[in-house]
Amino acid sequence: MLFLSRGRGYTLFLTKTEAVLALRSAARPSRAASLANEALGATTQQTQETQSTVVRMKLLGANEAPLVMGREELPGKVNYFIGNDPKQWRTNVPTYRKVEYKDVYPGVDLVYYDSQRQLEYDFVIAPYSDPSPITLAFDGAQKLRINNQGDVILEMRDAEIRFKKPFIYQEIDGIKKVVPGRYVVEGEYQVGFQVAAYDPSKTLIIDPVLNYSTYLGGTGTESGNSIVVDASGNAYVTGSTSSTDFTTTSGVVQPASGGFDDAFVTKINGDGTALTYSTFLGGSGNDVGNGLAIDTSRNAYITGSTGSPNFPTTKGALEETSGTGGDAFVTKLNSTGTARVYSTYLRGSDSGDGADVSNAIAVDSSGNAYVTGNTNSPDFPTAGSPFQPTPGELGDAFVTKINATGSALVYSTYLGGNGSDAGNAIAVDSSDNAYVTGSTSSTTNFPTCPSALDACASTGTPLQAALDGSQDAFIAKVDPPVSNGGGGSGGVTGGGGGCFIATAAYGSALAADVLVLRGLRDRYLVTNAPGQFMVAAYYRLSPPLARLIAEDETLRATTRGALRPVVWWANLAFTSPTLALLLLGGAVLSGLLVPIIVLRAQRPCRRGFQREG
Repeated sequence: MLFLSRGRGYTLFLTKTEAVLALRSAARPSRAASLANEALGATTQQTQETQSTVVRMKLLGANEAPLVMGREELPGKVNYFIGNDPKQWRTNVPTYRKVEYKDVYPGVDLVYYDSQRQLEYDFVIAPYSDPSPITLAFDGAQKLRINNQGDVILEMRDAEIRFKKPFIYQEIDGIKKVVPGRYVVEGEYQVGFQVAAYDPSKTLIIDPVLNYSTYLGGTGTESGNSIVVDASGNAYVTGSTSSTDFTTTSGVVQPASGGFDDAFVTKINGDGTALTYSTFLGGSGNDVGNGLAIDTSRNAYITGSTGSPNFPTTKGALEETSGTGGDAFVTKLNSTGTARVYSTYLRGSDSGDGADVSNAIAVDSSGNAYVTGNTNSPDFPTAGSPFQPTPGELGDAFVTKINATGSALVYSTYLGGNGSDAGNAIAVDSSDNAYVTGSTSSTTNFPTCPSALDACASTGTPLQAALDGSQDAFIAKVDPPVSNGGGGSGGVTGGGGGCFIATAAYGSALAADVLVLRGLRDRYLVTNAPGQFMVAAYYRLSPPLARLIAEDETLRATTRGALRPVVWWANLAFTSPTLALLLLGGAVLSGLLVPIIVLRAQRPCRRGFQREG
């Protein structure tokens, strides 16, 4: 052995003719680890409790006695006092940033170097030299293959190691010019490099590691669940860790594990060479970070789920105490990770495991946080005259907006039908409209909207109005609520039914009479051309009227009175499609024939995703 390099999860031994890579970890069953990402751009998956995987890499047909030397000596020295025989001790051993093998092939050098706990290697091909003889032979693998991404996969008995597609380039006038190239199989457990045409008068570099790939974790199990990047290229990551030795930095809000699995928040600098900050986030139970966002000041907003009764919250936060089961949480960290700006539970009372789970978060220009997820709680907090104040049957998605100080809800609503619904991602635009996507198995009552891609317009039925299969994705746009003068039916979607007469009159899209009219429309009207024409006319004409109805209790009462006989007759319509068509026409006329509001109906309607009769 000539040189030795140790990193987290690996040891590399360099001899005259080969590199020996020993990968090690402490893992639990089903763990997907990334140990070899730290060395030679590889990743590994292991399933045993503890194990070591050894891979030998040798250059076939290469110089058997190359000149090997350390380059760029570092200031630190290493002492080895092993055993009780002083003759075997080694002191003042120099350390180097790079190790260079000269002329492994004619005109080809091999250079190993360390990059933030990851070992990279380059083949440096001198001008007018030939890269084609370079052949890597691996020992210790049961199978070798190249996947569709161009990575080399080594299948071991208890691991899978991945060597990333090589980055091949030339530096010309100070600029890296990429040269197309790839791995090719040369024989059993052997690969070479196929390189496209390049300038033979310039040095060629073959680098098997693309950009940076760094390992983040300890001796337990880690999962990275969300990542964002700021304008300077710094990466922010959240997820979960069971490692008590997970890497943290000094001065952060929580340098030590709270117990069991914890969430973590890590900021990595733009070139992946250092941690800006890294912290645990959790209590004595299981905690998971699922979503992360940053604002213009580079404060980090984290959301996820917690089973900890002592999850760290801040005084004056929305909810400082835990429920009886799994809760969602929302935490805002300052730009250095050294303080919690706020931290709060977000929960109902359901005691089931995973009762309230937040999956994603977004932030607007004012620092308000928007979160979505799923809840089984019958009393999940709603606010802002919610579009859907009560849950469905089997668990619902939720959409919640929290103010900039984390002390109150701006709005919060259920979003679901008679099946299982979950919000998985959320975004917000410059007008503070929230866009939510997720999954649903609801066959009825999930709030789709005619003209879903442009609600309140006259373009017809939703992109997809009904469930197709056992589970579908959904997309919803949630408007900010509008003021209703202290009364009325505000809501998350278009000012609380301001776009639709029935919801405006009854105060909720889930009112019994509204559901009757909605069922009438869904079952008979949107399935035929005349009905679609009638529905389109309704959505074209109703928005300004509905807005005024929502703001005036007298008009709301008048409209309810006009709709009541139509709703009564609508219950009979399910036995007659013809009667259904006539009755919806009556519903439209009942809403439109409120003469005192026609001349006032000039204001534009806020747009939303709700769908009702």
